[in-house]
Amino acid sequence: MGDRVERRGWYDGWFYARLIDSDFTSFRNRIFKYIEPGKKIIDVGCGTGGFTLKLAKFSRSVLGIDISQKQIDIAQKRFSKSGAGNVEFKTTSATDMKRMVNDKFDYAILTFVIHEVSPSERRDILSQVKDLAGKIVILDFHHPMARNFSGYSIRLTEFLAGKDHYTNFLDFNYRGGLLPLLEEAGFEIIRDRINGPKVFRTIVASQKSKS
Repeated sequence: MGDRVERRGWYDGWFYARLIDSDFTSFRNRIFKYIEPGKKIIDVGCGTGGFTLKLAKFSRSVLGIDISQKQIDIAQKRFSKSGAGNVEFKTTSATDMKRMVNDKFDYAILTFVIHEVSPSERRDILSQVKDLAGKIVILDFHHPMARNFSGYSIRLTEFLAGKDHYTNFLDFNYRGGLLPLLEEAGFEIIRDRINGPKVFRTIVASQKSKS
């Protein structure tokens, strides 16, 4: 069980909802290709809940969790207007999932979460996900990130997100991105997709079977 780490990003709240979250929507939508309808899902680091509510339209139920109370407050407002009946939002750190979430899921979704936390938190989150969900779908940055307009735009955005955020982003890349991390955590890759500009990567993985 990890220690709760309070995130106080200047971009939390409506700035995230209207600019950052919406900017990544098209990439998040690709996740629907990798999930069968009618499944039970936990959306880890759900932000302001826009994608969580989309997941709910074809899922049995969805739980969205985020460390930021500002984000969850907006997610709750979106939820109340949506009319959805199969969604729940909860404020908690991803490193506190096992203690705060008493349930099991078919899928855990992590979009742009892993690169922004420290190395110890990455390992802790993935360890807890293994106990909570049968499969994991991760959308995050590709390594090595291309040195093109998209790549430099991402680097600038990460730098502007703050010192701690940028330090974790650099460390994530220094350690080789998602593949070494998932290997170390005991996951088996099922699907691996890199987008055209080579800045985003979507991976579907499950826990390695014990031989």
